This record gives sequence, C-alpha cells and structure tokens, in this order.
Amino acid sequence: MSNQQTAKPQTALAIIDSVRGELAPIAMDAGLDYSRLATAFNVACQQNPDILDCTPDSIRRELAKCAFDGLIPDAKEAVILPYKVDGKLTANYQPMVYGVMKRLRELGGVSTILCECVYETDKFEVDMDDLESLSHKANPFAKDRGEIIGAYVVFRGPDKLVMHREIMSRSALDDVRKASKSPGSPAWTKWFPEMCRKAVLRRGAKFITVNNDRIRAIIERQDAMYDFNDKRPEVERVDPFSGTTIDLKSSEADLAASSNAADERSETAPQKSGSQGSEAKADTSSEPASPFPERIHKKDMPSLIETLQKLVDMAAPSRDVDAADRRGILKASVPGWKANLSEYLHPLLKHVIDIVDKALVAQGKGGEWEKDIEISLDTVSENTGIDFDIPGGAK
Repeated sequence: MSNQQTAKPQTALAIIDSVRGELAPIAMDAGLDYSRLATAFNVACQQNPDILDCTPDSIRRELAKCAFDGLIPDAKEAVILPYKVDGKLTANYQPMVYGVMKRLRELGGVSTILCECVYETDKFEVDMDDLESLSHKANPFAKDRGEIIGAYVVFRGPDKLVMHREIMSRSALDDVRKASKSPGSPAWTKWFPEMCRKAVLRRGAKFITVNNDRIRAIIERQDAMYDFNDKRPEVERVDPFSGTTIDLKSSEADLAASSNAADERSETAPQKSGSQGSEAKADTSSEPASPFPERIHKKDMPSLIETLQKLVDMAAPSRDVDAADRRGILKASVPGWKANLSEYLHPLLKHVIDIVDKALVAQGKGGEWEKDIEISLDTVSENTGIDFDIPGGAK
C-alpha cells in the first residue's frame, strides 16, 4: 500500500485532539505538558502505524494511563504497542525503565538511582551488612563480558545516603522471566539486559517509602505484566522495544494483581452501630452487596484516603473546566484509581465515583448538588472512618 497513513480509519492527530478535553487536565496534574504527549503519540504512530488500527477505546484508555503517570510514549519513558486480542488489535501502554526511574526521582523523594546488570567478567563485591559497600567494576567497551549473572539497583535520597539496595541473582531473574506472561517473547530473547534491569528496579521500588498514588500505579502496571501465580496462558506478546505485533489471545489485565488482599483485612475501619452490624448481615439475599468492606487493612488506608479525597475534589466547580469535561476526566481517571487500590476496595471506589458523577450531572443541569454529596459522603465516613474535605462553591 503506497499511502498507508491515509488508509487508516483514524489518525493520530484526530485521536489526540478528541481526548484533549479529558486528558489535558490529567496530564497537567501529573506535571506533563499535553503537547509533549500529543507529539510523542504522533511520532509513535508514524513509527508503528499498526497503533492506529487498534480499537479507539483501547487507545483512549492507554493514553489516559500515560497522562495519569506523567510519561510520554516515546519508547524511552513509555511505549504504546498493538496487541492482537481475539482477532482485534488492542493498544497496550507499558512504562519503561527510564520512565519509572524518572518518576521515582520526581515524585518519590529519590535523588539518584543506579540500576545495572552484572556480567561474568565484572568484579562485583558487596557487604550485605553495609548498604554503602557495593562495588561494581566493569569494562563497558569489552567485546564480550560474558553472561549476565545478576542485576542490582541502588536508591539514594536527597541526603545522598542509600535508601534501599536490591540485588537479584541470575536464578532470581530467571524466575521473574518464568512468571512473565510471555517468557519466550523477543523482549526476553533479544533485550534480556533491559528486562533484567526492569525486574530488579520494579522489585526494589516497592521498598521505597512512597506516599504517592502515581508511583504506586506505575509500579503496579509493571506487575500486571507478570503472573506470579504461574497461571499464564500459552501465548506470545508484542516485543516492547521494536513494536512488532504478536498474536495475543489472553484477555487484558487493566488492574494490577492485589495479592492476598482479602486475607489481610484485619484492622482499622471503625464500624458505627447499625451501619454494618451482625443483624444486617443475617439476611442479605434480597439486598444489594454493600460497597463498604468489613475491615480496611491499615497498610491500605493512606492510599485509600489520598485516592478518595482526590476523587471528591473533582466535584468542586471550576471556572476553567465545566462539569461535562470533568465527567470525562473522571471516566479517564478510573484505571489509575483502580490500579492504586487493592481489589477488595474497588466496590468502595465505585461507590464514591458514582457519588461524584451524580454531583457533576446535577451541576451540568444547573441543579442543587451540595447537600446530596454531603449526605452521601457522610455515609461513607460513617462506614470507613475517613473524613472528607467536601467541595462547595466555585474555586
């Protein structure tokens, strides 16, 4: 075909313009200039025109993830690649090592990150009792450094002290590869060093004290590429570096796995008398399931409070973004909100989304909404112990 781009059912510029109203505020909130996202996506489509054959909904969804994470799909910070699912091309967004490191520096209170592979001919020494002791000497210009025998990452804070050091042996890296949904894909066979660096970076980043939903979402998007329960389908995936489309029959995973979340619900949510009492549980056959979990684990509380308050803040009237556009932003933000919370909290998240959406609908019609959202959020507070700053009046 001589003119491939004109034959495409949609163009990159048309797509990026159609979602500008929804995604520009999200990108701005993440510190990303929307024009950079638009330019990177346009170039990505020129380099891999198959992206434009993906379903429109999947493209919009993955662009929303880019905007939420504050990364551009330039094959350096992140990539958007076509996957074939049930005979249809579906867009898939993946953060890259550079992008994860960039956001950790920007948002995670990390000053420097050193992430490298160790080869057979390298000299590598480490005192496991001393975080500052690691020594790695190598000749990067050697024609043959041998096989990779491990990988490591070192995070340093603003004070230049080591925050965390993660070291993985070759056997540990091979275990990660086996857990991958595509252990035989070109990503692992042709770009093994990059995948090793990504594996140790992902593992190490989990030990950094991060009170930021964006960093957690990026890390959990990395985890979504792996099945640590070893239930992966016998399928191939797209090469995340060349962009080559490989048939993929397995279903997509929009949410990161929330391991053992249900078993960990043991603490913290105060229960008001009459709200979730044992008598109320006695007969639930004719009543809809409650969106409120019986318990909220202590470790989940900080991210839950942060996520729900940001969600509630979207109901606040703004002179710059009308209610209709904020509803679009709300819809585009859902994947990010979900990825930030354990699965058992998703019903509660949906409940608060519905509350905010109802308020935005009322605002769009010029109706009253302040009292309704206050009453609804009071109920959430009674069942979770979370106090909200409830919006009211124009900013």
